[in-house]
Amino acid sequence: MSEYWLVDFHTHTVCSDGLMTVRELLLTAKKRGLTGIAITDHDTTRCVKKALSSAREIGIVVVPGIEVSTREAHLLLYGIVEELPEKYRSKPSILEVLDYARENNYFSSIAHPFGRIFKPYPVVHLREALLKADGIEVINGRTPPKSNEKAIRLALRYNKIPTAGSDAHIPEEIGSAKILLKEPVENYSQIIEQLYRNKHTVYGGRSLRQIISSILKKRLRRLFPRKTHEETMP
Repeated sequence: MSEYWLVDFHTHTVCSDGLMTVRELLLTAKKRGLTGIAITDHDTTRCVKKALSSAREIGIVVVPGIEVSTREAHLLLYGIVEELPEKYRSKPSILEVLDYARENNYFSSIAHPFGRIFKPYPVVHLREALLKADGIEVINGRTPPKSNEKAIRLALRYNKIPTAGSDAHIPEEIGSAKILLKEPVENYSQIIEQLYRNKHTVYGGRSLRQIISSILKKRLRRLFPRKTHEETMP
């Protein structure tokens, strides 16, 4: 029987719009049997260094990342630890960010290109961006199955590396979509290397009913937040 190493490639913490502290995210991922977890907060890497410093203690590989809000799409960058330069923080062009990613050897993947409610982002019609990106997120845990299916077809059409992630904002969502690696890893560079070598597959996804349920849970927790000091620290 083949052995696999599992990585959730898209999650959010309290440093953007997630409701999990870094520690809660890492501990939950470890409990779910994940080998690695990517921290991809919106337009900030503020929690990345904390996650990297906690990774060895918890026993999980952390992939530093960010989800950049461009005019044409949400773009996931991996391998980035420092904050984005100022000019890329306020609705930049996706082409500019893709060039920046390539110059700095960051792995790029277009997140949920067909959106949440079956409405695609402009990037699906932007051939130049589709050619420049390293990958396309073909399974997103908070995106309806039909939209994920369209993303799979888009990735095949442009011969892009497929990625997958839960897009988790609350603990229950972690690991709902993930990458299965075929070789062991000890650091995030080895994860990226396997993606380039096609030593992986993608897995997961949730029904529309499950997605709606977790969105409601997130909203309830925003209305009734937990109050302890430990839980509110990143």
